[in-house]
Parts: sequence; C-alpha cells; structure tokens
Amino acid sequence: MRLMVFLCATIVSPVYADVLFELHVGAEWFYEMEGTENRQGVVRIETAHTVDGVLWYRLNEFGEVFWIRNGDGGQIEALNVDEDGPYMRGDADDELLVFHYPAEAGDRWSFFDTEVTYQGVQSMTLPAGSFDCHAYHLDMGDGDYSLSCFTPEVGLVYNEAVLDGGPKTIARLIRFSVPSGH
Repeated sequence: MRLMVFLCATIVSPVYADVLFELHVGAEWFYEMEGTENRQGVVRIETAHTVDGVLWYRLNEFGEVFWIRNGDGGQIEALNVDEDGPYMRGDADDELLVFHYPAEAGDRWSFFDTEVTYQGVQSMTLPAGSFDCHAYHLDMGDGDYSLSCFTPEVGLVYNEAVLDGGPKTIARLIRFSVPSGH
C-alpha cells in the first residue's frame, strides 16, 4: 500500500523542511492503522546518500521507498532511482518538487495527475498526543486522495487515503523518535 507523505508550511511565517519534517537517519514514526491488514505501520529514514554534493534520504514509508531531500521551496523527491539510490542525469526530470512551502491556506499546485491543496493548520488529538498540524489534500482523480497532516519537529502525525479505488486507510501517530543533529 502506498501512502504518500506530504509536507506543508506554516501560514504565519516561513518554515523550512528540516524544521517541519526532520530528515535524520534513524528517525522512526509508528502508527495505528485502520482499513489495512496491518494494525501498525512504520515510517523510517533508513540511510542517506550524497549525489553530486546533495544529501538525499531513503524514506521507507509503510514498505514503499522514496529518496527525498529538503530544498528551496519544499520537499523534493528523486525521480531517477536504482538499487544504489538516486542518480542525476542532469536534466529537469531528475527530481520533483512535491511539497511547496511556505504555503497559505487554499494554495494549489499540481504534479503529474495530482492536484495538491494546502488546507492550513488543523488541531488533532491522536494516540501520540494533541497536535496543531499542517494539512495537505492531494486529489489524484477518480475518487483517489490523500490527506496528510504534519507537525513541525515531529513529522507526519495523520494520513488518510483512498488509493487505486481501494478502501479508505487511516494512519494515526502512536509514537516517534527523531535523533537530533544531521
């Protein structure tokens, strides 16, 4: 199952990716899952790899692997990946700026067949505690969507998704561990 992680920004002042979503090798987030066979899910940053002087992080998100980094204007995902990690061909198709921030409630953008809307700050009470989180809604068409909510210095606290016409899945943060330092 692919739950997409979507990052967002504050509507009060600029927030940079490494503050909103910590990218440190060894960081782990544990979730209570609903609508899936697995009752618990895990997201981990497993390793880091430098390509052309740029540090990329291997994010294992509920079994799906992405190579991501924080950059100007948001979170970037590598599009060219092999068993050794991301590689750059030197053209515009090397990476995709997925999560734009800072953003203001109502901001919209798209990539591939997905339209993203930043919904602003929402309050949520979850097993891991109460959070003010930044919410992103991704409309992938045909009823498929993802709603991802992030809290600065914590990461993804909530994700709700319908993918590939399947059942609605929900991930609620139970606990997390984010090592300090880079």
